Amino acid sequence: MHVSLNEVLAMATKAAAAAGLPIGLAEEAGHAATWLCAQGEDGVGAVLQAIGPAAEPAPPAFQETERGWRVAPAPVGLIGASVVDILLAEPGRPVLLEKVDAPLLLLGIVGQALARSPGAGAVSVALGGVTVRVAGDGLAAEAGLPSAGVDAELAMIDAAAGATTAPKTGVEADPQAWAELCDWAAQIRVPANPLSRSQGAGAGDIDNE
Repeated sequence: MHVSLNEVLAMATKAAAAAGLPIGLAEEAGHAATWLCAQGEDGVGAVLQAIGPAAEPAPPAFQETERGWRVAPAPVGLIGASVVDILLAEPGRPVLLEKVDAPLLLLGIVGQALARSPGAGAVSVALGGVTVRVAGDGLAAEAGLPSAGVDAELAMIDAAAGATTAPKTGVEADPQAWAELCDWAAQIRVPANPLSRSQGAGAGDIDNE
């Protein structure tokens, strides 16, 4: 089925919020899904992997070591934005992640952040035995991505020789995955009644959307 990138952004953000992510991190997941879809990757599946029934992340711990920052475990929805902040603030130090639960979403969070930070460079992401180069305009992997649970190492690199991607306004989404994402998003709805409107839902008593 064909969906617009705006629909991907809205549904992925709502689904991530329904799964318990703070709204700011849910928005990061939504932007990451949209960026991935624009690169021809499965952004919808990436979000579902991070928030699905099997996703019960333990609290992550950030530790500064001589080599660089270490995060264990690494639930991407919770730590992805912070990892990007560290990379941009300390470009000479790598970030080591243990037990990454959603590798593709991690790449999306990095990519969309670089796309909004002109001149930031690119990031090399070693996922298990696979190295992926991520820039704001696309990603390039030397092989297929590993499944969840792998360790990762991220480091800033030069932005030269990046692959460019033609702009897209819509993508083809797997109908079953899209329906699952919509089911998650529907969980943040509240009843359309005077009580919910009096507590801030909708646009008030004149809400006719």
